[in-house]
Amino acid sequence: MSIAENRNATTVDPLPSWNQGIVKARILNFVKNVTNSENANYITPEDRIAVFDNDGTLWAEKPTYFQGFFVLDRLEELSKSNPEISRNPQLQQLLNKNFTNLQLSKKDIMSLVLLTHSNITQHEFNKMVQKWAETAHHPQTLKRFVQMVYQPMNELIDFLKHNDFKTFIVSGGGIDFVREALSNVYGIPPDQIIGSSIKFRYINGTDIGNSTIIREPELTSFNEKEVKLENIQLHIGKVPVFAAGNADGDLEMLKYTADNNSLGKSLEILVHHDDGVREYSYDTNSENVLIEAQRRNWTIVSMKDDFRIIYSNTNSTI
Repeated sequence: MSIAENRNATTVDPLPSWNQGIVKARILNFVKNVTNSENANYITPEDRIAVFDNDGTLWAEKPTYFQGFFVLDRLEELSKSNPEISRNPQLQQLLNKNFTNLQLSKKDIMSLVLLTHSNITQHEFNKMVQKWAETAHHPQTLKRFVQMVYQPMNELIDFLKHNDFKTFIVSGGGIDFVREALSNVYGIPPDQIIGSSIKFRYINGTDIGNSTIIREPELTSFNEKEVKLENIQLHIGKVPVFAAGNADGDLEMLKYTADNNSLGKSLEILVHHDDGVREYSYDTNSENVLIEAQRRNWTIVSMKDDFRIIYSNTNSTI
């Protein structure tokens, strides 16, 4: 490589969708320090573990979690063959897209997920999610849901991978849904995606069919709050040195990362939704993590001030 080529290589901005400022500088300096073997904060490649929440951190989550739209699409399909669904008043409200007086508890939501995500083979479920990801559109932006990934965060994932970080998604969403819909979008292998999971049952092959895995209507892990840390231990077996989230459900993951690394050897990022023009502005369900982030001097990313663009190749408003 010539001197000129080397100079150009060292001046390429790895985060072009981020505005210049304190937040971007913190990210760049952290990576520079922990990858420099002569720096006191050097971290060996095998310990460079980065974990990202998904909904609201890597892609949008309004007007509701995107997996909820998949649930509605599945519910409509199931209602054609199951008249009991159409006769259920609460489910009928959902089918009619009547959300005004609809009150769903967390138990109700999980029941809907189990109803629409089970009693089919894993292969069938994967194909359904793949088709949905290819065709389903957001009701307001009219973009495909998988196009509503935050370009700056995607660049951050790539930047970390380029510097020998092993990147994981640790989501409250369904593990198989996120794997099928977003693994290729983020360039993160399916085995590096952790999420909520249901029970599986093996069906032995017979003369008329192959052995397979059936999805049972039973939840085995709801990957929120402290359960995220338990699953990080189960699936990764190491303490992250980088963690990114956006809501109170990510608070324990951010605290765990900060508490179990020396000062300077971890970076905690909180994505703050404060851009009501290009995206959404809200603090609901993020009140506690915002207070903790300010108290601990974690890196709070203002979508309004720190993101030069929100989505790939666009600055359009909602």
